[in-house]
Amino acid sequence: MHTEERTSMLTYGLLGVSILIFSCSSLCSKLASEFDIFSWNFILYYGMSILALGIYAVIWQMVLKRLPLSVAYSGKPISMLLSMTYGVILFHEPLTWNMILGAAVILFGIRMVMTEHG
Repeated sequence: MHTEERTSMLTYGLLGVSILIFSCSSLCSKLASEFDIFSWNFILYYGMSILALGIYAVIWQMVLKRLPLSVAYSGKPISMLLSMTYGVILFHEPLTWNMILGAAVILFGIRMVMTEHG
């Protein structure tokens, strides 16, 4: 594997990690909302959410150094799909046909941008 290919794989890996961490921030915020404000559990989950956002910001800056903004930003909607998955699996929220259609549109759009880029 060439150095350029390895660097590209690392960059896309960092993009995936940043998106996963960003979605975890949303998950922690949802968990915090289930507790009374300023309770220890609320502070714990909300603190984890803020920590995740901080880590995400650092990794996101590393990604932006290596990828065009349009390519990096086109992957961010994956976090909405992850949040939708968390909602259905962990919080037993309903999954509607509109959500499934929206997810398909998001995936199609991401594929179009990523295919055009590389």
